[in-house]
Amino acid sequence: MIPEWLSVTEAARRLGISAEEVRQRIDAGELKARVDNGHQVVLIDAERRSGEAESTIIIQALMAELRGQITAKDEQLRSRDQELQRLMEQMRAKDQQIERLMVLMAQVQAQARELTQRLLPMTPVDSHSPAPKSGDRRRWWPFRPRR
Repeated sequence: MIPEWLSVTEAARRLGISAEEVRQRIDAGELKARVDNGHQVVLIDAERRSGEAESTIIIQALMAELRGQITAKDEQLRSRDQELQRLMEQMRAKDQQIERLMVLMAQVQAQARELTQRLLPMTPVDSHSPAPKSGDRRRWWPFRPRR
């Protein structure tokens, strides 16, 4: 194929790169350019176009694959966020159940104390131990002093 002189924007379109990239390649000496009718034109040969087109296709395919992977990861993230929300709701429900159980336990303990206090005066005195006489005082130390 015969080399063509194209405008910078047309060369960028055919090469699949930006116009700025075309100017950078001109400055680096990778592309030949000249001024034609007051506009800069770039020499594009058939080999360069096909090589650039192939690399552009490869890059586009890779980008499409990466976009697909990102979409899949986004779906995984959304799924995990939903699972996390579900687990947080379960945790809140369990916290409420624990709070209710603690209230009930406190009520039961209060009732048990009340019943214990009511029943203690009614407990019969042990018949095996003699009842203390009003004049007897018990020693605070259970052993006799040594003599």
